[in-house]
Amino acid sequence: MRELRERIRLKVPEPVLKGSLRGQRLFDEPHRSWRGRTLAEAFYFALRPDQQLPRLKPIKGGDHARWVALADLEPDSLFEDHFLLSKTFGFARRFWQ
Repeated sequence: MRELRERIRLKVPEPVLKGSLRGQRLFDEPHRSWRGRTLAEAFYFALRPDQQLPRLKPIKGGDHARWVALADLEPDSLFEDHFLLSKTFGFARRFWQ
């Protein structure tokens, strides 16, 4: 959550974020990245669909952050193995099988 606040300045109250957390996992397989051993900690937040998405104000290191509908994503548009990481949380299966 600190990373969200620092890199994209996500303005969502911490209790709302904590209440929206549906999954968390550390990906540490040594050969998952061409850059060598790289750890990735992924989180799945389910924000309420009836509310407007929070505005993102990205800064350096998060300057490409934007909201994208899962149905619009293409597996090869995601960095390295991030498509596979998203499948871990289950929601990607609906769109890419």
